[in-house]
Amino acid sequence: MIRANIRPSLPAPGIVPAAEDPGAAAAAVWSEQLGRPVHYGGDDVEAFERQLLSQQVPAWMAYDLRLMMARIQQVGQRPAPGAVERLEQILGRPLRSYQAFVAERVRPA
Repeated sequence: MIRANIRPSLPAPGIVPAAEDPGAAAAAVWSEQLGRPVHYGGDDVEAFERQLLSQQVPAWMAYDLRLMMARIQQVGQRPAPGAVERLEQILGRPLRSYQAFVAERVRPA
């Protein structure tokens, strides 16, 4: 990772997608765009940590990611008030939907 010693003029917002798509709903979006079944892998964060470890992810990072995912499952992800507007100002455009993001990812180059 390359880090620049640049301070943004706007505070970095704590932002997540405006639309919440639980695992099964997100898998359905991918299924529709790919034209084939995509299944949600489930909510087993311990299995997630084991998978990361099997892929040579450092143990400290796999543990940290497991805790992060468990917390997201418990409380979800919500943007702070005004975060969406701040991010749109930084980007200079409106945020796109999850469906639009997936469609963009699967579009042939």
